[in-house]
Amino acid sequence: MSMKKILILEILSDDDELKAKDEEVQGPYVKMFAEAMDIGEDRFVFIDASKKVPNNPSEYSGIIIGRSTYEPIEGKEKPWMKEVYEFIRKTVKAGVPLLGICGGLEFTARALGGEVVPNPKGKEFGSFDIKLNEDGKKDPLFENMPEEFMAQVSHGYSVEELKDDWKVLGSSEMCNNQVIAIGDKVRLVQFHPEIKPIHLENLAKMRNLEVETKESPHTKQILRNFLKNFVE
Repeated sequence: MSMKKILILEILSDDDELKAKDEEVQGPYVKMFAEAMDIGEDRFVFIDASKKVPNNPSEYSGIIIGRSTYEPIEGKEKPWMKEVYEFIRKTVKAGVPLLGICGGLEFTARALGGEVVPNPKGKEFGSFDIKLNEDGKKDPLFENMPEEFMAQVSHGYSVEELKDDWKVLGSSEMCNNQVIAIGDKVRLVQFHPEIKPIHLENLAKMRNLEVETKESPHTKQILRNFLKNFVE
């Protein structure tokens, strides 16, 4: 029997021109994860959620949902976004490990009854220190990680109020809920463990923004921990 693969469900956009430009500048999204996790690209299945949302999460060993130009706000959600919410709910019910990154955090929180709001401290864009709390230091997602580390961040919205059974694991100066744990299988990060400073700099150029970046050598360990401690 063949090994189940890790699903990367991209929620970037339904604008084909934007997606083509992003891949031209940044390279394939799957490649970022393969390099960071030090595994072959053949370990992944890539699906663009704006084209197709899978039906059965149990077909995959783990699921990564990442990056979006759309905010999951009531009244502004497209049909495919609501399909993603339903897939997330199925994933949680099936007990399949899920890592939500940036927009993936927001989509997952929205799917599970949370509210996504404009970040009270404004847009967080650049390289920022992430600080783990006591729960974060003990969590398997952060095994062999320092309690404070640099990460690449790009978001203007956040999840401010958590459900009773959700736990905050880490924060930054501009975002209280940078890392959220939901049960044993779901981990959500508002920052981008998959990207390097050059990716953020490229994004700034594409959007005509200025950004100051710093190296973030520890964040790839988060992805490797998701693989080791949640997926395998």
